[in-house]
Amino acid sequence: MTPNEAIQTACAEVFAPDLDGHPLSGATQNRPRSFADVALPTWIGPRTALVGDAAHTAHFSIGSGTTLAIDDAHRLISAVAAHSPGRLDEALIRYDAERRPQVAAVQEISRQSLRWWHGLEHRWGRLAPDRLAWSLITRTGLFSLDVLRSGDPELANTLLREETLPQPLPVGAGPEVRVTAGLPRQHVRELIAVAGTGDTTVTWDSGLTAADRLALVDALQEVREPAHLRGLGRTVLRAPANDRSWAESQVVAGRASDICA
Repeated sequence: MTPNEAIQTACAEVFAPDLDGHPLSGATQNRPRSFADVALPTWIGPRTALVGDAAHTAHFSIGSGTTLAIDDAHRLISAVAAHSPGRLDEALIRYDAERRPQVAAVQEISRQSLRWWHGLEHRWGRLAPDRLAWSLITRTGLFSLDVLRSGDPELANTLLREETLPQPLPVGAGPEVRVTAGLPRQHVRELIAVAGTGDTTVTWDSGLTAADRLALVDALQEVREPAHLRGLGRTVLRAPANDRSWAESQVVAGRASDICA
């Protein structure tokens, strides 16, 4: 039996109750799928505008490609309708200027999701299944345990462990990395990387934006998470009170090891 056949057989067994005696159809391809990251410098030309994947792409793991294309079309129609027929070029420039930042934000989330999947080998077998699932859910930094508590408090309580309770800062906790609002993603990653492979304390103030959180999650995920999972050092989070739930989420997801008071 080939690896692909073994995977298909295993999936057929898992979904047997749902298949109700029917065979599982479709070939299983046990290889990574390629993805073209499209980010053009301009989406417009003389009497021409691009929308959707022709102008930009977002990785399929966030499921936003169709939504982006429809929103592009809506924004383009609105821009053209707001200008007289003789000023089409101005309408296209407005469409490009207004829509591009919105798409760029989604593309950054998309790239973070792609990075998570590429780093799955660091987590597989090292994180418990519930924590692996939470790592997947929180890979873009947009969710905290408060969101889960509102929908499924029992599961949230199950995910919480002793290390998610604030502890005194460990003696010899190692260098402290301070993250401030507005730091470029690469700068955040470099700050955490230069702290070394030992214990590291990461701290920040209130006021981090969604982009700041994404940069912090990316750095913890890329720089600290693999080391932590291999047992090479702890990542201790010192978060402001209003970010406690968000910090808990990073510990549950395996990106950090402790929270300190």
